[in-house]
Amino acid sequence: EWPNKVHSDEDLKKRTAEEAKYYENISDVANLDNYMGHIDPKYKFEATGRFRTQKVNGKWFLITPEGNLFWSMGVNTVGLYAPTCYSERETYFADYFNGGFDKKYSSMSYQTRHKYKKPHMCFSFELRNMDLKYGPQWRQSYHAVVRNRALKWGINTLGCWTQGFVSKNAKVPYMHTASAGKARRLVSKGKLVEYWRPVPDYFDPKFRENTFKNIARYPKALKDSYCIGVFVDNELPWQNENLALGRAIVRSPADQPAKIVFKQYLQNKYKSIEALNKAWKSNYKDFSDFLARDDFTPSTKQAKADLAKIEEMHCDTYFKTCRDAVKAADPNALYISCRFAWSNEIVRRAATRYADIVAYNWYRDTTSDLKHPDGSVDKPIIIGEYHFGNQDAGVFGGGLRPRDTMAERIAANNKYITGALQNPYIVGAHWFRWSDQVTSGRDGDGENYSVGLVDICDTPIYPFVDSIRKLADTMYKTRLEAKPAK
Repeated sequence: EWPNKVHSDEDLKKRTAEEAKYYENISDVANLDNYMGHIDPKYKFEATGRFRTQKVNGKWFLITPEGNLFWSMGVNTVGLYAPTCYSERETYFADYFNGGFDKKYSSMSYQTRHKYKKPHMCFSFELRNMDLKYGPQWRQSYHAVVRNRALKWGINTLGCWTQGFVSKNAKVPYMHTASAGKARRLVSKGKLVEYWRPVPDYFDPKFRENTFKNIARYPKALKDSYCIGVFVDNELPWQNENLALGRAIVRSPADQPAKIVFKQYLQNKYKSIEALNKAWKSNYKDFSDFLARDDFTPSTKQAKADLAKIEEMHCDTYFKTCRDAVKAADPNALYISCRFAWSNEIVRRAATRYADIVAYNWYRDTTSDLKHPDGSVDKPIIIGEYHFGNQDAGVFGGGLRPRDTMAERIAANNKYITGALQNPYIVGAHWFRWSDQVTSGRDGDGENYSVGLVDICDTPIYPFVDSIRKLADTMYKTRLEAKPAK
């Protein structure tokens, strides 16, 4: 048992009435413009009709289309409901379903990377709950529920993976999520860390064309004044170790685009194979032999500089292509980098050269150490994901930063957001995620995190959203009084 647990279908209706009553004594966040920016006569800027970035008193801010300060207090996945697997574990749900899974909420899944090695059946409890609570046409009006909650809770941004039926209608600023184009896999005998996907070779000649096609698919979102910016890609398999990618390129096959580019770079720099062999302590017969061989990893000082250079060129190719594609679709759209989960100094520096805002999925206890590496361009940072999960309300998983109780979750979040507001680079932080995950685990990897602003019956987690509102009421004061960037 826990507060507001739903025991029956009738309880869903009761929770709706209780939520409405709860808001009777809570006003909307004060002093907001039409884009939920902070109205303050002392801080009025040029109104360009689009979101943009600007330094104010030595600290980065977003500026709303109406020219007001904006710090992005966001949440991810609004309207996105992942099903849970029931293949080979039907007995988990036997008492509930009495032998039959409703086809309306069932689906076949082909996610086989993590738990299941073959296609399997899934069921969405959350979609069923939403139908029962709001009626089968709930998608047509849920944006109004979201907007009202945003105004009462102090949330001003719909983050990554918010569904279009919400973001297009809620009149709440949002982040659009896009993907770069497909690129050939980087094959190598060298060691590469590949979590969500194989490492792409961005020197693939088709990568640029594919990326422009992908980004051009979203003309309305990119031109929407409520669209803050465009995340391009999530948690790419960048290597945590400097030079790991460069070493892998050296040990790629002869037809690998990255290795062909590296060969040309080395040929231009060293002119002769003898000069390269001297610098690398290698024994290549000629530059064609460099292409053909995959059995040697250089380690001299000169070689490490060359490995760093090809890695830098590879990263530059990716970020420049993504930026060019976004600006071709709309020159006024903010290009937000891939959301880093793994990274090294080379790729982080490259991101600052091309992105308007650099994004990190920053699952840490603090944000005080989040800054760009030496040699970077001064750009704002946004936290694309973070959370703290309590484990005292029916969902077992505490997330990536677990806490035992809701009180501990609130304390951790208060510290995290206060630190982010005091960090001169950070222009926002987006909580992962809108709703708790199902106790029996989401499809694909089994995540069952107690990290929602609402539970899987769409009931607000009142103690937590109350704490967010308190942060929202004081966040501009906290931000403006923070020490400026050095």
